[in-house]
Amino acid sequence: MIFRQTIPYLSKRITLPQLSPTHSKARIVRFEVANGDSVTDYDPFMTIECSADMVTEAFRDFPDQQAVMLIDTQEVGIIKGVKHSLINQWIPVGTELGSIDDGDPIDGDW
Repeated sequence: MIFRQTIPYLSKRITLPQLSPTHSKARIVRFEVANGDSVTDYDPFMTIECSADMVTEAFRDFPDQQAVMLIDTQEVGIIKGVKHSLINQWIPVGTELGSIDDGDPIDGDW
């Protein structure tokens, strides 16, 4: 039996996280880092405003309630390719926002 190694084909991408099962999009308020910055686990990466669909309607205080959240890094490394052009735009969950280079050739998504 031949096993195919797939891990090297994954990239260390930073994407807009889905913060609830119903969450579909968010607006980037600001990036807390710039290209070339060194980061460690749990360093602030960006501030986002989530769409109202992140919170189930029954749990909202008012119909169009939107949460503002600070998203942190999950890795140690150097920030690369941050897409500053996406600031103040509503973008879908999963959109690539940049990458973290930790010097390891075998990486996975977060």
